[in-house]
Amino acid sequence: MKSVPPNLQMNLDGIDNFYNPKEGKFDTPFTGPIKIPRGTFQLSVPPIVKIGESSSLPVLPMIQDNHLHIIQELKDMVPSTTRPKKNLKYCLRSSIRQLKNLRIHPEEFAIVNKLMPQVPYGRPHSREFLSACKDGNILEVEIMLTNDKFLAYVFDSMKMTALHWACLRGYLEIIKLLLGAHAFVDAVDMSHRTPLHIAAKNGSILIVEELLRNKADFSIVTAGKKTALQLCKDEATKETIKRVMREKYASAFMNN
Repeated sequence: MKSVPPNLQMNLDGIDNFYNPKEGKFDTPFTGPIKIPRGTFQLSVPPIVKIGESSSLPVLPMIQDNHLHIIQELKDMVPSTTRPKKNLKYCLRSSIRQLKNLRIHPEEFAIVNKLMPQVPYGRPHSREFLSACKDGNILEVEIMLTNDKFLAYVFDSMKMTALHWACLRGYLEIIKLLLGAHAFVDAVDMSHRTPLHIAAKNGSILIVEELLRNKADFSIVTAGKKTALQLCKDEATKETIKRVMREKYASAFMNN
């Protein structure tokens, strides 16, 4: 085996002498210039650290055998989006008003969930009843309410009750029948509209007066943050709502 000429021999102990940090490359007789960034290698051996001499020992990553744990760790690293908070004050007030409106004996509270519809068209003949309200069929509505007063609480897939539809179509007599059957005057649909919102927007002043006479809450806002007063388009309906608001606030002031 031929010996290597002295001019081509390398001293590996001084390999750092062949690295030019300014140009970021090695230049040896064997290889010629090779560009290697300084951060990709280490010329010196890291010092041996004994336990007890340093409190900042490197921490090895924990390896999980189950991939589900890894997925969960990744999920925990992603900040979760804040869920919209429910208006608990409104929900409580609404529930209390609904229970009062039902006028049932306290012993019957346990079966309220069975009587009140929990899903769209949640009672027998719900579709027929809502259709009668939409069509303005007063006689049919009256007969069906006589047979089942809890039909006044049914709602469709958009959470619109019979009272919503009667206000939308402008059927004042059907509205009186529904309110007489203790239909919830402040029921909200998917857009958080009450019957008062719909009547006010349509400018149905007689219906607005009837709803307010039955203690409709004018302070409820829609999903778009609008009150019934803000949805009014005509001055007469606005003045009707403002008058009831003044009377309520004046009464509250006098009682305090």
